[in-house]
Amino acid sequence: MATSKHFSLRVDARGVARDGYRLNLQLFQDRQVLLETDATLSRSSPLVIKGPQIGAGQLLLLLIVQ
Repeated sequence: MATSKHFSLRVDARGVARDGYRLNLQLFQDRQVLLETDATLSRSSPLVIKGPQIGAGQLLLLLIVQ
């Protein structure tokens, strides 16, 4: 779980697939779920999540495999 003042991201690994890692992702704002999805993350394909507006900016999450 990655957290900040108002947001948190929960990443649960669901196993390894031929094309990458299977993940379940949950994005929260305070205690409200904004997003819940399953995704595949691989070295050749980072995952970009565009979140809600925050002040004068926008939340942007980037997940990569190292």
